[in-house]
Amino acid sequence: MRQERRDLRQRADTTRRVMIWICGETSAVAEVPRYLAAPDVGRRILRQLALRGLVRRADGGWVARRWLLAPPALEKLPPGES
Repeated sequence: MRQERRDLRQRADTTRRVMIWICGETSAVAEVPRYLAAPDVGRRILRQLALRGLVRRADGGWVARRWLLAPPALEKLPPGES
């Protein structure tokens, strides 16, 4: 079996922490704090979130978009319906 170089759980946890952090910010932020992620990792995560439409560049920094702050409510359908 091939040994995976990347720790996918740690990567997902870092992304989750950055998403929670940016949702709590009220103004544009220049970069992710070092206690959350290294500067290059933080920039990469913010760019990935921007490609998904969850954050945007504004006033020289990053701002969470409405989709990340208040995700739409999902309606549960009974089995057999589509």
